[in-house]
Amino acid sequence: MSSFRLPEPKPLTLGLAWILLLILAAVLLAASQRPMGWGRYEFNILQPFQGRLRLTPYPALEVERSLFSVGQPAVSVYPLSSGRRGGFVRNLSFLDGELVTLEARILCAGNLTMLEVAEDTVARVTRTIEFPQPEPIRKSGEVTLRGEIVDLKSYLGFREPEFGDLLRSPAAGAIRAGIPPVLLVIDRQRRRTAFLLVARDGTPAGDAVLGRIATRIEVRGELRMWADFPVLAADPSTYRSLWPWE
Repeated sequence: MSSFRLPEPKPLTLGLAWILLLILAAVLLAASQRPMGWGRYEFNILQPFQGRLRLTPYPALEVERSLFSVGQPAVSVYPLSSGRRGGFVRNLSFLDGELVTLEARILCAGNLTMLEVAEDTVARVTRTIEFPQPEPIRKSGEVTLRGEIVDLKSYLGFREPEFGDLLRSPAAGAIRAGIPPVLLVIDRQRRRTAFLLVARDGTPAGDAVLGRIATRIEVRGELRMWADFPVLAADPSTYRSLWPWE
């Protein structure tokens, strides 16, 4: 009488072992990625806006808040980009500080909003209206923050989230074109805050940050508030790259 035996399991081949190891590494890498918090881009909706045009440190529209409360700014600051290009081709310096109307598409994430402007629609308000006084940029003290640099338009939903080298090239192109750079900071509760980056003298950080995009850095500088928009003023030469274990 013959007895039935289960076939003995064959040892894993070296090739199969490598495949399983790569799959495990991919899962761990995906789990460790820091969420960048990309927002929403209403690319197919052009809406009218009215507010005060400000061209420094970056082009922005101060829009009056519909609900005003004591102790809060009377306006919200919406940075501007011109279509898909970034910076404005049209010279708008004669409208700096003036009340204007324009049409734009919204990009937003959390409490931050950016407007992608149809450049030929920007026009001075000719009728007399009541509007809050220009909002100064207020100093709030020295801080040390850690995060990654990205262009504001990408963070607010213009393109899909990417990391490392996949983020570096498009973000650098956007900043060169005039899109403001921001330092994206994620705290221990996974809350995200984007700080508009300027130099100590308040001028745009601009091309000086290009070598720091998509790498974790530490920035020591002065926290300022432009209405409800946080601004971080520091010389880019003082940014410090972080080691992987920091």
